[in-house]
Amino acid sequence: MRIINKTSALLIGGSGIVSVARGMSLTFLAVKLQEDFMLTPASVGAVLGIGPFVAAFATPFVGNLSDVLGRKRLLVTVLALITSSLATISVTQSVAIFVAAQAVGSVSSFVFEPLSRAALSDASSQEHRLQLFSWRYLAINVGWGIGPLVALLLGPATALLFIVSSIIYAVVTVAFTLIIPSDRFSDDERRSHTAPPMLIAFRNARRDARLLLYAMGGLLILAVHGQWTVTLSQYMNGSIKGGLEIFSFMVTTNAAVVLLANRPAKVAIQYLGEIRSLMIGVFFFALGTLGFALSDSALSFIVSMAIFSLGEVLVVPSEFVAVDRLCNIENRGTYFGVHSMSSMGNFVGPFAAGYLLGQAGGSFMFGFLALLVISGGLLYLIGSTPCTKLPYLWSRNEH
Repeated sequence: MRIINKTSALLIGGSGIVSVARGMSLTFLAVKLQEDFMLTPASVGAVLGIGPFVAAFATPFVGNLSDVLGRKRLLVTVLALITSSLATISVTQSVAIFVAAQAVGSVSSFVFEPLSRAALSDASSQEHRLQLFSWRYLAINVGWGIGPLVALLLGPATALLFIVSSIIYAVVTVAFTLIIPSDRFSDDERRSHTAPPMLIAFRNARRDARLLLYAMGGLLILAVHGQWTVTLSQYMNGSIKGGLEIFSFMVTTNAAVVLLANRPAKVAIQYLGEIRSLMIGVFFFALGTLGFALSDSALSFIVSMAIFSLGEVLVVPSEFVAVDRLCNIENRGTYFGVHSMSSMGNFVGPFAAGYLLGQAGGSFMFGFLALLVISGGLLYLIGSTPCTKLPYLWSRNEH
């Protein structure tokens, strides 16, 4: 079997293209809310965290639904919703409509992630999934590296950026509609691989202690890196002279490190295994986060971001591989959906960090975030080891 086919190429390339749009439209969104609508850091974190919070509960249901209906129609639906959301944001001058549209788009974006990962897993063989997950992650980060530079060129958080982003999403929506197969299974395969009813699937997933520990660990880790642009942009804008310009170079540094380190990280994950690689990545996350607290120059911020990015390039694909090893073709959407409840970290992180930034300052905030990411790594480590204290949970859902 070839490593990549038409469907997997579109899923990887499409994820990268929409990341350009997300980088253009969302990188400076926290600054826009802070400056144009005079929101406090905690309020900005809450507004930008509404989508991930709702998505944390929606993704398991959507994931299970995709096991029954197939991925395509749901992928196309969420892409269309994001397109509409960005178009609305580009023209509205109402704070309420702006927040509502952003929430719809954010929920849809977070739902898109587990659906596209499950679809990519469907379209590939077990032996090639780490490679494809790494390529997809690489494409996403290249997109995020390009997007902010385009935003700086056209003007941060302007209406034009949202219009262009909406057009990009519309193009990808059409491409998914035309190219991705409508059904995952042939008739014979469908008779032998029928997805379990939703309640049964959730009950089985809930009883898998490994999945629950991975989801909780993922929540704590995502609280640190999931929406780091929200936390850092506010800190840099309010505390560092020339902070937004430095921040833009930090975003580009993140993409550059991911581009250069992607292949070495894949080799490391293959050699060390996903859990050991994840723990090393958590160490880099914590080190980079503490580096932000100690930085006082553009160079030190960029170096800290490079270290932080090394953690990202190890942790993200390792998480996907770890979850993929727990599931099978009948429940893959459900398992990725349940694990994506960790997206609540994208609410917890910006809100808690914003509150601490306003109340206690950046040093305390970054120390708290370092503690969170270390705790998340420990939960993954516990989940990867047979646990005598959870025999009932472990024995009820072996694969």
